[in-house]
Amino acid sequence: MGIQLGPHTVEIDGDCTIVRHSGDFTLEHMKEWCQLADKVIADHGHILTITDFQHGGAFTSEARRYASEWHNVDKVWGSALFGASYAQRVLVNMIASTTRWLRKYVTPVASFKTEEEARAWIVEIRNQHQK
Repeated sequence: MGIQLGPHTVEIDGDCTIVRHSGDFTLEHMKEWCQLADKVIADHGHILTITDFQHGGAFTSEARRYASEWHNVDKVWGSALFGASYAQRVLVNMIASTTRWLRKYVTPVASFKTEEEARAWIVEIRNQHQK
């Protein structure tokens, strides 16, 4: 059972949130997710994210902007996506590439076909930081 953010569901598993999208992710949804993430960061000092796009829509531009300006963005150790369409994967890669040019710290982002692959990558990222 998860926490509802509008039509989306968020599961918290220790230092990791799993967001299961259902439709578009709006500014209001992003603000609510950031509040949840702040709590995870307060408990663990960082956060890892997995996003399930199998039933997802778009991230609104307002939500993307808010996320990029969020005060704890540098505490996101990694973000794994799965179930995204080709267009969504291209957009994520473009945003990540652009962010690398503009910011000192860039969250590692990777896209996978399955949840199992995404979870395995998150474990790798966590292990890299805990060495």
